[in-house]
Amino acid sequence: MNRSKSQREFVVVTLIALISMALIIAVYATLLGTFTGQEVVYGTESFAGEVLYSRGNLTDPSNWTDTLTVLSGGAWYACLNITTAAYEGEVDVTFQLQEKDVTWADKGTATNAIIELNATVGERVYVSSNGLISTNRNWLSDCAAGKSYRVIATVDTTS
Repeated sequence: MNRSKSQREFVVVTLIALISMALIIAVYATLLGTFTGQEVVYGTESFAGEVLYSRGNLTDPSNWTDTLTVLSGGAWYACLNITTAAYEGEVDVTFQLQEKDVTWADKGTATNAIIELNATVGERVYVSSNGLISTNRNWLSDCAAGKSYRVIATVDTTS
């Protein structure tokens, strides 16, 4: 009787070990089967742009750059510069300030501009409800000394 009981225990323990190993192999096989594809561009329009910064908020392109160092208490501005000429129509542009602590995180309220793009390279959308430079947002009051900031521009079609 004792021998039969230990044989059953051995069989049960062996079965549990085999099932555990099979589950580990199945999970491992699933992880081996995950692949990430490259970017898919959907639709006929190509659209690209860059966020540029300026201390002076002047229309001359030489006043705008992709990186900026601002003294504490200094004004600074942002805009979206369109770098392809493929999209024409109404778009909703959302500008969001982000602050870096350890990682980047949204700070404050986003600014939206609904504007008409004319399929022209170099079109600029400024951080205001109408996208114009005359009402471009000065980020000075949103910043604290010693911190790093960036502006993210998201463009969506309105239709």
